[in-house]
Amino acid sequence: MVPLKRRRRDGGAAAIAGVQERAPVNRFPGVEIFLLERRMGSSRRAFLTQLARRKGFRVQDTLGDSVTHLVSESNSGDEVWEWLDRQTGGQTPGSLSLLDISWFTDSMETGRPVEILDRHRLQVSAPHSDPEEPRISAYACQRRTPLDHLNKIFTVTTPPSYPPPF
Repeated sequence: MVPLKRRRRDGGAAAIAGVQERAPVNRFPGVEIFLLERRMGSSRRAFLTQLARRKGFRVQDTLGDSVTHLVSESNSGDEVWEWLDRQTGGQTPGSLSLLDISWFTDSMETGRPVEILDRHRLQVSAPHSDPEEPRISAYACQRRTPLDHLNKIFTVTTPPSYPPPF
């Protein structure tokens, strides 16, 4: 019977070779990136995170207040906003830029953050409102109506008048 392989607890190949891992250096203060894993996959996200950190970018593992650039792949702007609203409870920071993966790849190519162009931004079709703002239903029967309105002749019922008995 062959014994099962055990995982190394000493750090793996880097510890064997005598290479010590260095803490990532942030060469670009004011640029904090969060890679949205949705539709990207965890292995691709891990690879892109490693690549960005090697180039000196600061990549956050969780979405926080310090994040300035949210990068997404294969998601529309509306889908990202919905995801953001669910994650933050509607408290999305105003300085957050929603970007396509093209900004990230252009930045990795040049080795520094590139200027954000319109082609890099995720397009949002509808303006997003406060969650406390009431939404108007598409169905008339579900809309609020005031008590004093113009259609009282149709809605106010009067008792029927019967003819006098003979």
